[in-house]
Amino acid sequence: MKHSKKGFTLIELLIVIAMLSIMSGVVTKMWIGMERMSSAVRSNMKFSFQGRRILDQFRSDIMQSTQVSHSPENLITLNQDIKNGQERQLIYRMDGRELIRDTVIGDKIARSIKIASLDKLMLDIAFKDNGAVRIELSRKPKQLPMQFRDCRMATYVSALGEDL
Repeated sequence: MKHSKKGFTLIELLIVIAMLSIMSGVVTKMWIGMERMSSAVRSNMKFSFQGRRILDQFRSDIMQSTQVSHSPENLITLNQDIKNGQERQLIYRMDGRELIRDTVIGDKIARSIKIASLDKLMLDIAFKDNGAVRIELSRKPKQLPMQFRDCRMATYVSALGEDL
């Protein structure tokens, strides 16, 4: 009787190892691509949410204002009537790359709030001839795959309390 040994030859083992290394390379490349897409989607969502929050804050404050102005040291100054016939000023200014909103009642700052950090964002405020204020938020152009190509959000608001 002949006894045959069962097992794999060295060639068969080398073929299996080569196939596994090719498959692991493909899986790794797919994983890296998915991580980049996930990062881009997170970046898109952060820009959308942060941008919408900033623009909504500006719109709400401008619509409640009786007077809108700007100066070299402030982005925008809003005068608002509050209870008891008092008036307050909301002053939006930049402190480094941070957008700050100061609430001034009388001659002193009653409250100062950091609205957002604008590290990777640009804020542009323009005053139009018709009394409207144009606020635009933008970021650097597409840097990641799946990132929005359109990197701008803008709103037009009238100081008389009307959306344009």
